[in-house]
Amino acid sequence: MLIDGSWVDSASGKEISVESPGNRQIIASIPRGGAEDVDRAVQAASKAFASWSCVIPRERGRMLQKIADAIEGRVEELARIVAEETGNAIRTQARPEAKGAADIVRYFGGLASELKGETIPLGEHVLSYTRREPIGVVGAIIPWNAPVILAALKIAPALCAGNTLVLKVAEDAPLGVLWLAGICQDHLPKGVLNVVTGYGEEAGAALSAHECVRKLSFTGLDRGRQLIMRAASERIVPVSLELGGKSPSIVYPDANEDWVVDGIIAAMRFTRQSQSCTAGSRLFLHADIFDNFLVALAAKTAKLKIGDPLDEATDIGAIINEKQFKKVWRLHRGRAEAAGRSASVRWSAAEHRPVGPGLLCHSDGLRQRPPTTGAWRARRFSAPSSLPSAGPMRPMLSGWPTTRTTA
Repeated sequence: MLIDGSWVDSASGKEISVESPGNRQIIASIPRGGAEDVDRAVQAASKAFASWSCVIPRERGRMLQKIADAIEGRVEELARIVAEETGNAIRTQARPEAKGAADIVRYFGGLASELKGETIPLGEHVLSYTRREPIGVVGAIIPWNAPVILAALKIAPALCAGNTLVLKVAEDAPLGVLWLAGICQDHLPKGVLNVVTGYGEEAGAALSAHECVRKLSFTGLDRGRQLIMRAASERIVPVSLELGGKSPSIVYPDANEDWVVDGIIAAMRFTRQSQSCTAGSRLFLHADIFDNFLVALAAKTAKLKIGDPLDEATDIGAIINEKQFKKVWRLHRGRAEAAGRSASVRWSAAEHRPVGPGLLCHSDGLRQRPPTTGAWRARRFSAPSSLPSAGPMRPMLSGWPTTRTTA
């Protein structure tokens, strides 16, 4: 963990093993941080805030620009770390994520000099002016599905505005964020950025409840949202939440084109195993294009290669951990049963079986009319009772059984 500019173990001495979902091998051990470690990190951030908040915004921006340069110079190294720990394919996911992190840090580096208030003339001799001031120590919690880019989205804006940060990373994918923190520490005063590793119920809960944290920023599961909001309400601190969704995509006859099929595949996040809060979990097709659009979609998804996340030829990598893998597998079986009972046609990229030594399995889809089975309602799906008014639409439950991210 990074606390007050130094790499430290947990106060308890306990560790957590990090497994690569691509091959099920242990690739690292990280400290199992708890309340004592969080307190050390928050105290370090509080101490650093006094001087960091007084740094001229332009200078803070220059530091962020240097961090962005350093990330760009080592993108391939970061991409391999992300692919190995998350199971996301290096070509389709991990490398773009590494490059995106550099872009985000660079953007906020440029934005720093634009942190300005407003001056309003209220009369000939009266001016009303405002100034923007940093809020203090920010506590941030991120999930495992896109750890580096989400970390950049927490780190860069907080530091740009003159705040200090304590970031709690997901225990399943901490290595890329720790690498990023090391790059940041090369260009920042100690204590400005602190990164704590551990479980959500231990380190995450302690961070959200710490009395010196002036703002909370959370990306993850709805259950975590409730805990964060409850902790924030007791101290009346502002909260930023980025949560999951289950929105469908809808295609009408005037959009029955090949590029729309590609867009649906991208929207359903097939190449991230649908492990994304932005993944479209359902697809509604107009009756006039239902069959031919579905044929085109099935043909394209069947060409996606599932395999080793570090292989440049791989399109779809591995599911993050065994718990999520088993959840997906149960939903696969449930869909197969539903298809046998009531679905008119079922299509699949391949047979339902594990692929390779890692946590890999094939995607599938269920064509269903009407949507009355448990497979349709699984994973908090809602029955589309409002859709008939939009026209003769038919539902197509498609894609991976989408998995929620956890903090």
